[in-house]
Amino acid sequence: MSYIYMNEDEIDSELFCLICNEPFQEPVNCIQCGQTYCQNCIRKWYEQQRSCPSCRHYGDLFSPVLTRIVHNQLNRLLVQCSLCLQTNIKRLEYLDHLLTLCPKSMINCPDKCGWRGQKENLEKHLYRCRNRACCCS
Repeated sequence: MSYIYMNEDEIDSELFCLICNEPFQEPVNCIQCGQTYCQNCIRKWYEQQRSCPSCRHYGDLFSPVLTRIVHNQLNRLLVQCSLCLQTNIKRLEYLDHLLTLCPKSMINCPDKCGWRGQKENLEKHLYRCRNRACCCS
């Protein structure tokens, strides 16, 4: 998932992946040198070469970062919604915002009429949909 970070220049540099230069997403550590990367970045790196970008050891060298401190720091980073532009959403809560709160997120008509539109337009659509003679069948 791509994020728009608030105050990116204030994010601790230790939380950035050396490959994508973004805060870690699903961080993994090299078991040889301890360097941390995004899981997706390492997958892409491995398509070219099966070594650690830092220490150059070969093989299956990466394991997920399980340290709660790292995950908590990442989850508290503040982001902006790319759809409604709401700011200061904790990264941990961003997906929930998109799925349940964001008025600009796309949803389907619950009456299964085939309409798809922004959540903010659902009430208006339902009024028309449910008052049509054929009633969204």
